[in-house]
Amino acid sequence: MVEMFKIASGPWERLFEGSFQKYLINVYSNPEKMLFVAVFETGGTKIKGVIAEFYKIYYAIGSVETFAETLPRELVVLTKHDAKQTLRFLAIGSGASYAEWKEEAVMQETDTLLSKLKSSSEMIRDVSKAYDLKLLDLRQAPEDARNAFFTHPLLVPTLSTNYHAPAVSAAASSLAAEQESGVKAVPGEVILGITREGNVVEEPLNLLLKTAVFDSTEIGRVQVLHVLIEGSLLSNMPSVIFDWNESFEGLGLPTKSPEKLKEFKLEIEPLGFPVKKF
Repeated sequence: MVEMFKIASGPWERLFEGSFQKYLINVYSNPEKMLFVAVFETGGTKIKGVIAEFYKIYYAIGSVETFAETLPRELVVLTKHDAKQTLRFLAIGSGASYAEWKEEAVMQETDTLLSKLKSSSEMIRDVSKAYDLKLLDLRQAPEDARNAFFTHPLLVPTLSTNYHAPAVSAAASSLAAEQESGVKAVPGEVILGITREGNVVEEPLNLLLKTAVFDSTEIGRVQVLHVLIEGSLLSNMPSVIFDWNESFEGLGLPTKSPEKLKEFKLEIEPLGFPVKKF
């Protein structure tokens, strides 16, 4: 049995322990009825690393399937039907992240995932208000609904999906390269800034496939676009920019104010991106 570190938002109670494709999997729940899935990388009898992902669970009243199809991100919809009723649940994931099996590394990664999940789940819940759908925090759901969710036979195999397991080896290799370069960037995500409380706000780039930037000043709009473009480039996604005013020439140069990176909790060295002009 693996003894998990004291993760934030706990205490976390183990719901399941088992294995899949030679990987050890644990699923935990906390008093907020969130789920924490941990897929462990082992070497002999030792734990070498862990793929972690958190899920915020909502009890859905209405057409949650239709709503989920409108969002450009991965969601899990679970349905349980019997002769009396049909119960629906929406699970919003934080995305999976790998950490070496060291307390500081695991705590840092899980803190980041929890912060990201909080902002994502709140945003999705706000968006749902425009639909014929009501999302209740699982803690607020009727007791029979909570029991139905945690006894759902597909709960563990659905959330402990097999795509996490092959990701362990790839993530370990990526971590080694990241440590060598000193650059930390999560593929497919962009850091938008920090909240007033100092929490980093990150969102998957696929949530920004169609984005309009308006209001504020021209300088403010350009700064927002800079953030989105740099996030794409850090995730190895090329960008095509139509720039009549040479507002984005700075992309090719490292920032002259490296202290700003630390101010916004960016764990990267100042760098310029390769830019080709036409």
